[in-house]
Amino acid sequence: MMSTFQFSDCTLVVFAKAPELGKVKTRLQPYLPAPFSLELHCELVDYVLSQWTASRLCSINLWLAGNQEKFLERLPQWRPLVCYKQQGADLGERMYYAVKQTLSKTESAILVGTDCPFIDEGYLLKACTALKKFDVVIGPATDGGYVLLGLKQAHTSLFENIQWGESSVFEETVNQIKRLGLNYSVLPELSDIDRPEDLQSLQQISNLKRFSAL
Repeated sequence: MMSTFQFSDCTLVVFAKAPELGKVKTRLQPYLPAPFSLELHCELVDYVLSQWTASRLCSINLWLAGNQEKFLERLPQWRPLVCYKQQGADLGERMYYAVKQTLSKTESAILVGTDCPFIDEGYLLKACTALKKFDVVIGPATDGGYVLLGLKQAHTSLFENIQWGESSVFEETVNQIKRLGLNYSVLPELSDIDRPEDLQSLQQISNLKRFSAL
């Protein structure tokens, strides 16, 4: 059967947390009460997955942290997606495991979270296209991290000895890419929705605009 995806040899690896009160969007609290943080988390997950599935650019695998049933109870519309449990002691180990498993079945993998609603179809198209020419594609975040990482091989060193959650993540990752001698493409910088000051950027998105006024 012919693939219905434009990039049939690429898989989008989506990292998400199960929607549990007090366990999501914690850096927005107490500015944003826990129930609102939970609602924002669910809205972000639904918004980004809706965009990415509608694009039909590549297949999507969902990698969950936390209770899978809680995720599917709150967001049952995403039950058809292939769903896996994140494995590893820290974020780096979990991402490496997911990328390695994915690349055993497909030619390239693009790792994203659900915190950046600005990764639209056009941005994802740039990432998929860049992976045809480059070993690595990376999308920097305004807070010093990254919102997207595309790979053709699972390089352990890209996920080790990185200060996750700090403003040095993008720089440290690029330094590791250079040490490996890989050629890479840097996409435009985007904002994650992690901190109270990030909420204002949601004014740009009609579906999420109400959270910018909280």
